[in-house]
Amino acid sequence: MEDDKIKCSAYWPTEAGKFFTQGKIFVNTKKVESEEKFMIYTIELVPEGCSNSHVVKMIHMTNWPDRGVPQSGRHVLRLLRKVVADKLDCGPIVMHCSAGIGRTGCIIMIDVILRRLFAGKPVDMVEIFKKLRDQRAQSIPVDVLYIFVVVSVIDYIRLPFERLR
Repeated sequence: MEDDKIKCSAYWPTEAGKFFTQGKIFVNTKKVESEEKFMIYTIELVPEGCSNSHVVKMIHMTNWPDRGVPQSGRHVLRLLRKVVADKLDCGPIVMHCSAGIGRTGCIIMIDVILRRLFAGKPVDMVEIFKKLRDQRAQSIPVDVLYIFVVVSVIDYIRLPFERLR
C-alpha cells in the first residue's frame, strides 16, 4: 500500500510456516528475519507435479517511500551488501519496486557505480545513467532520486574514513 493505493499484493506468505498455492506453484515461507529497515524471507517454491523445490531469499526494504527517498542511503548500501553476500551461494538476483524504474533504478545505478569503483574503473555517472535508461526506460525519473544515488555513493566512500576517526 502506497499513497492509499494497493500497488502490489503479497505474492508470498508473510509469516514463517504459512503457505498457499499461487497458480500452479506451492509457495511456503520457511523463515522470516527482521532487520532494521528490512524483512528477509526464505521462501520455498514447488511447481505442481514436481518433487524438486526452489528456495529463494527475498529482501523487502520497508522504509523507501514511493516517489521519495529514504532518510539515509546507508540502508540501501546495507541492502546491496546483503544482496552481494547472499549472491555468492545462490542464483540470479531479481529486483523490483512498483514500476521498476525509481527505487529499482537507483539501486541498480548505485550497484554499477560501486562495482566500477571496486574494479578501479572510471565512473562516468552520466554515461551510466544513459546506459541504465537504454536498458530500463525512464529509470530514475525524478531529480531527487538521481541526487540520492550521488549522495549514497559519497556516503559509501566516506564510511571507511568516518570509522577511523
